[in-house]
Amino acid sequence: MKILRVAGALCVAVSTGATAMPVDAFLARADALQSKGITAMFSGDLKVLTGVIQSDAAALRAEREAATAAHRAPSFCAPGPVKLGSNEIFQAMRAVPAADRPHTDTRDVLRSYFARRFPCRT
Repeated sequence: MKILRVAGALCVAVSTGATAMPVDAFLARADALQSKGITAMFSGDLKVLTGVIQSDAAALRAEREAATAAHRAPSFCAPGPVKLGSNEIFQAMRAVPAADRPHTDTRDVLRSYFARRFPCRT
């Protein structure tokens, strides 16, 4: 899990064009990377996983901004750019029940995590 931390904090404002992926696929790749130890830093999967999270976060930010512009309640109200550590990401992904992971995508997990972490005041 510390492997993704090597890539640095993930910022919501950055997008790489990657798309959300099923949570089970994300965790399988992450576990495989973790088993590689320090050599995981040179794996293309590290860039893929980082790109997925960055893309998801950017899409969620765009959703929030669009909801606000349309005078609808956003799903979360972050005070600014959000930096996530790998532990936070993995905890959120692993909180999804194993039976739901194949049909739950990473973006949905992040949306739920942000909604809990940054609730909107009513």
